This record gives sequence, C-alpha cells and structure tokens, in this order.
Amino acid sequence: MQYYPYSSSCGQLPAFLSDPCAAPEGGRLRHVAFVAPGVQFADWGDPLEWQAKAAAGQVILIPNTQGTYNGGESVTTEGFGETRQVATGRNHSATYAHREVAGNTAFYDALNFQQGWQFVFATENLLWLTHAPALVKAGAPVEAGVDSMVKWSVTVEWSSRQNPQPIPLPAGIFTLTAPGYGG
Repeated sequence: MQYYPYSSSCGQLPAFLSDPCAAPEGGRLRHVAFVAPGVQFADWGDPLEWQAKAAAGQVILIPNTQGTYNGGESVTTEGFGETRQVATGRNHSATYAHREVAGNTAFYDALNFQQGWQFVFATENLLWLTHAPALVKAGAPVEAGVDSMVKWSVTVEWSSRQNPQPIPLPAGIFTLTAPGYGG
C-alpha cells in the first residue's frame, strides 16, 4: 500500500513586509481606467506610456470618481478528507460613480456589452492593476429628491486568484487632455 504525506502548504509563503513608519493609504476609488483587450504596457508606472495609449484609444481614463472595492471574496469548493473547503479563486467587485451623465450614454451602452477590458483604479497614491477581464454594469439611476444628483453608477466585476497589484500612481495620468481622457 502506498500513501503520500499530506501537506497543507504546497509552497513557501513570500515574506510578510512590515513598515510601522509607512503613511496609511487614503481610500475611495478616486479615478478609474479601462484598458482595451490585448493592450500591453512596457511600464505601468510610465505617465508617457499612459498618455500615448490614451491618445490611441487603448485606454479610457475616468477622473474624479467616488467608489469602493470589496477586497475580493473567496470562491470555495468542497474539500477532501478532513479539509472542509478548498479555495479555488476569488471574485472581485468595485462600484464607482461620476457626475458626467450627459454625453456618456453611448460609451456605457457599449462598455456594458464589451468583453475583455481590464479595470484599473486609483486610491490616494496608488494605482491598482487587476490584470483580468472585467464585466461592466453601468446605469444612471434617478432619485426622487430635488436635492439629489443624477450620476453614473457603475459596478465592475472580475474573477482572479490574485488581489489587485498596487503600484505608485503615475504622476498626472488622470489630468491628461489627450483623446481617451474622460474629463
């Protein structure tokens, strides 16, 4: 009879990094972007590359948003032996809003049915790369209050085993004036 030893860890964990002096990162999805299917970056941190891709229509930049990211939720399946569940992936969801309602209906009507666009979002000082195709669900609900504001409400969903990768926010990419800039 053969048996193989069970291991709960199929690899070494990377080192945990701790910097008690680091400044906290401010929340809110302050800006968002969509990267066209198949578009590759040589350097995600290069503002000139962002500007060139925005000018070529390969990147859509949407500045001045408000929103949240759920941090991802585990997808699990039934485990084996004494292991009750096994993680098989993660589902991620972000929701953002912006005020530019007029003129963006055709954009969201198309994006709602597009496949393969990658979602990217910015917090205070970081740009978060999802590296996965996203599903976009956008609409502009109208509330009853006369003091309310009509705004686009957009939910973006993607599946990836990895969390979004934070990098330093490239300077000025959400203040560009090239085509592809949504401001």
